[in-house]
Amino acid sequence: MALVRCCLEVAAPEIFGSFIQKCTDPDCYYWCCSALRPRYKRLVDNIFPVNPQDGLVKNNMEKLTFYSLSSPEKLDRIGEYLFQRASRDIYR
Repeated sequence: MALVRCCLEVAAPEIFGSFIQKCTDPDCYYWCCSALRPRYKRLVDNIFPVNPQDGLVKNNMEKLTFYSLSSPEKLDRIGEYLFQRASRDIYR
């Protein structure tokens, strides 16, 4: 049984062979896939902590605000993804 799931379609290095199992989950947030996600999605994901009781991470909110101000052409995508993420967390 694998300890970590990965949604990469390429084979994992032999070092991680026994720990990684391929998956096709589009919402995979593991370390192996985070570099492949767009920056605005990573910034939005960093706002929400692992434990929802901890509240939002203010430092990461400031990073997202700075990114939004410096890339106004991406505001639509940022807003849409933030809405999806917030509504998913509210539904839980």
